Amino acid sequence: MNSSRWRKLRAEVLADHPFCADCALQGRAVFASEVHHIIPIESAKGSGEQARLAYSRSNLVGLCTACHKERHRRLGSATKEEKRRRDRDLIRAYELKWFGEETPGGDSLKPGGGR
Repeated sequence: MNSSRWRKLRAEVLADHPFCADCALQGRAVFASEVHHIIPIESAKGSGEQARLAYSRSNLVGLCTACHKERHRRLGSATKEEKRRRDRDLIRAYELKWFGEETPGGDSLKPGGGR
């Protein structure tokens, strides 16, 4: 999310709650640098509910980077880098299943072993 609406809302959340909510529960005062969706947008059914979750102040919390990563780890969601790696692994597994073994350059052999 990088719309002007999101950037404005994100700035408002961080201005209203400048400290990481999770660190505060542990008695630490750490500045929040990220805004987390408590209920993941991806869990919504339909674009209307996705928009409601995305822009609802009650679904947002300010966190430091470490706590944000930890929440996503606990949720089983991932960072963009982890998602890209997982996608590459899925594509690789698909290619191996349907096209046979990979060549050293990463190209797959065609079915039947020919090129």
